Amino acid sequence: MKRNKSTRREFLKKTSAMGLAGTLGPITVLNPGSVFGADKGKIRVGASLGLSGIFSGDGEEFRRGLIMATEEINAAGGIGGYELEPVVDDAQDTYVEQVKSSFERLLRQKQVDVVFAGFFIGTGVELDMVAEAGIPYVSQQAKLHISNLIEENRQKYRMIFQTCPDGTWYGLGFADFLKSVPGDWLQHGKTVAVIGGDNAYSGQIHPAMRPALKELGFSETHFEVVPYGVPDWTPTLTKLRSNPPSVIAMCTGIMGDDALFIKQFSDLPTESLIYQVYTPSTPEYFDVLGDLANGVIWSSVIGVLPDSHGQSFRERYRQRWNGDEPSFAAAGPMYDQVHMWAKAAGSVADPKDSEAVSKALEILTYRGSAGPYRVQSKNLTVPSYPTQESDVSIGLPHAFYQISEQKHYCVWPDPYAERSVTKPSWMS
Repeated sequence: MKRNKSTRREFLKKTSAMGLAGTLGPITVLNPGSVFGADKGKIRVGASLGLSGIFSGDGEEFRRGLIMATEEINAAGGIGGYELEPVVDDAQDTYVEQVKSSFERLLRQKQVDVVFAGFFIGTGVELDMVAEAGIPYVSQQAKLHISNLIEENRQKYRMIFQTCPDGTWYGLGFADFLKSVPGDWLQHGKTVAVIGGDNAYSGQIHPAMRPALKELGFSETHFEVVPYGVPDWTPTLTKLRSNPPSVIAMCTGIMGDDALFIKQFSDLPTESLIYQVYTPSTPEYFDVLGDLANGVIWSSVIGVLPDSHGQSFRERYRQRWNGDEPSFAAAGPMYDQVHMWAKAAGSVADPKDSEAVSKALEILTYRGSAGPYRVQSKNLTVPSYPTQESDVSIGLPHAFYQISEQKHYCVWPDPYAERSVTKPSWMS
């Protein structure tokens, strides 16, 4: 399987070869050329992405998803006679000031007509900026505080949409998933150890997970919050081995930390299922662990599914990007976001009428590579299936995967599951 490991220099070289129309600071404007049927001018499709910082791998994936979607839409004639012009801005590490600067460039200098984003560390600062600009903003920030802000200030933030359920549903959904695990696998009874990370991402998950597990009848044998960059898991593993839980639930959100835990755990494993939030989905996880990853369970509240929609996207991605494989939760969801917005924009008289497009987005159901998207009216955020929204036709699936032979297999929920969860090899 080919993987994108381009350096920043190689990335710039590749995009130059694609035909850059011009640059302004970190902004890149791609010129897709003339398109039949697009004769009214251009719709400037902005995107703020972490292209050169700590999330550069995801940033490049988001960029590719955006480019794929705009190319396809333009090839089909654009939207209402308009050609889409992608304007991609580098938010670097996505800290607050970097996000603010990125949106200032997109909104004030480049005057984009719509803004897309993946996820930021410093999200929130951009909301008032977009509200003042009066254009749609579509992202997968997965932040509870954004959902709450929209609900509390519905009129002000009426054009701000989250196409990903907020992070609390990781914790609540995990408790729901455990109901599908055979009871005789819980060799230490209904016990769990929860390990969180000292970051905003994890800070949404474990506060929701712990009471949900308690309500399900689980008692905690251990809980701790670890800093970024754990150098040695021995102190934690010593505690876990002295009082083994049936389930170890990790929501650090840091791939390197999670992979190191598995490597050290495998030296003397306990009779415990291991769940890690999202991080095993990254290609680097297998690079570090190889077969030691087999048996680990992980999940994502958004990601390309193993169904026909997901497989179709993966095939087109490979064709467009020289055989590279897309990751689970970046290129596909961004591709979906753009097509979802385009469907709404194409349904109104004027695709540049932000009010009309936003109202169309409110009531639109769009089936993408990651499942069905339908925002809730109260907070303009997509709900999570099945824990939050039981209707499979409008809830975005919180998909759980288990690794086997260094491949990911969806094990929950139906109807997306490819197979049942299996007992890891380290358990008797």
